Amino acid sequence: MIKKLLSVALFPILVSSCMSNSSNITLPKTLNASLNISDKKINKCEDDNITVKISYAVDGDTLVYYCDWKSYKIRMLGIDTPETKHPSKPVQCFWKEASNKMKKLVEDKKVILKINKSSWNKDKYWRLLRYVYLWNKDIWATMISEGYAFSYKRFPHSKLNSYNLLEVSAKKEMAWLWDGTRCDY
Repeated sequence: MIKKLLSVALFPILVSSCMSNSSNITLPKTLNASLNISDKKINKCEDDNITVKISYAVDGDTLVYYCDWKSYKIRMLGIDTPETKHPSKPVQCFWKEASNKMKKLVEDKKVILKINKSSWNKDKYWRLLRYVYLWNKDIWATMISEGYAFSYKRFPHSKLNSYNLLEVSAKKEMAWLWDGTRCDY
């Protein structure tokens, strides 16, 4: 059965390679349907502009949600918070406050996940790289402007300049991370 299906599917390709004007050949719609060929994305749970309910915050810059019975981790695109669970770094000053702020902002709430089309989809730990919006408010910008996160300058992204400006402003206001009494940042 598989050999027959493959021969039917490959026949137009073989014929088109022998013809001089091969760009006009299209597969019949019934063949497309039988092979389940479509333009849709493979995984709707990783799509752009999807609404998800955040199950929990792992720390100040990693979130988890469930979709179709599978868990997905989100790494905040463009920000960094003091480390709590990094495999090669010690626990850093102010990690608990940043983590608790993130929990307060998004846990058990529906958010919109947005992809930055000019950067990677996933990081080296296979976490989704996303911007997160709650009631049309950029959660990452909130974390930086209130002094709970750093603008992450290592990799370029579409909001790098605005996040850098928010960090400068938070430093001037001596917000949380930058007040000089808690941490040496």
